[in-house]
Amino acid sequence: MLFNGITGNVFLAKTEIRDHPEQVLERLEKIELISFRSAHLIKQLLIFCRRDRVDMHPLALTPLIKEACNLIRTGVPENINLSFDYTDETIVVNGDITQIHQILMNLINNARDAVENEKEPTITVALDVVEVNSAMLVKHPKNKAGQYARMRVEDNGSGIETEQIGHLFEPFFTTKEVGKGTGLGLSMVFGAVENHHGFIELKSQKGLGSLFEVYLPMTVPQAETKELTQQETSYLHQGKGETILIVDDEKALVDITAELLEKMGYHTLMAHNGLEAIDVFSEHKAEIKAILMDVIMPRCGGVEAAAHIRKENPDVGITFTTGYDQLKAPDVHKINTPDAVLSKPYSVEALGEAISRMIYKDNA
Repeated sequence: MLFNGITGNVFLAKTEIRDHPEQVLERLEKIELISFRSAHLIKQLLIFCRRDRVDMHPLALTPLIKEACNLIRTGVPENINLSFDYTDETIVVNGDITQIHQILMNLINNARDAVENEKEPTITVALDVVEVNSAMLVKHPKNKAGQYARMRVEDNGSGIETEQIGHLFEPFFTTKEVGKGTGLGLSMVFGAVENHHGFIELKSQKGLGSLFEVYLPMTVPQAETKELTQQETSYLHQGKGETILIVDDEKALVDITAELLEKMGYHTLMAHNGLEAIDVFSEHKAEIKAILMDVIMPRCGGVEAAAHIRKENPDVGITFTTGYDQLKAPDVHKINTPDAVLSKPYSVEALGEAISRMIYKDNA
């Protein structure tokens, strides 16, 4: 569904570039959002397979859900009435962006399939705050009473047989006909909700539709989260002509990274393998303030090249990049703890933050 969003927006951008140039920027922004969401979802599949930890931190839930719904809407047929109901209350949860997006995507996908044969198919997505008491937790003894964010996805579709409800969240169990479902979607929803120390309720009746309610415990107020974000990003993307060495064997990636950093106000030098990086650094070591270094390259990898470079300047900032799973990437275990690692594909914001932290590390 997300990849359809990418190809669709590319096609529309191509058709609009002559007659409607003002719309092209909006299309490109959508492509960027969908591309990174796709990369995050692929990463999430890897996490699901190895059952590893996820990236949990305070999240303002309402804007995240709105953004996710805007992206998901592109994959819902136009004949389906998809509506949204968001509370104005401040909602902050301790969560993983990708997994929350995944929860919503899978529930909407499930609802979309359930209503495909209805005359007036309807899906409603809602977000509000509820007080969960001990009576509500009888079926969920691991959870604690308190304020919860409640995310609801309701449809007027085919509903679920009573005897099937108890198996619905089991891996590979599906009520769909052969070839229409993997049986993984709802099991992944269940696992993601558990990772967030939440719980899920299902109300369904054959022929009368279904209501999925996801409860996630709330955490710090949004004001505190926003203040933290402003403090952390206040010095980002403000280059003053500092020289950055970019090292990667993918020429296209080096070129676009150089263009981005120069727009941020930096000067760039480039190398396409570890040996080139060592030579370029030796020639310009008085100028180079930070290095963006790929881990796996021909003719000397990034970790080895960094070791040589640090013999000449042990204090130079180095951020490593890798397209591999960070926990299993070759040589990643050899990287010094203070050095950051960026997973490809990384956002422009993540790139800017990495460079800023290397240059202004003494003031961070």
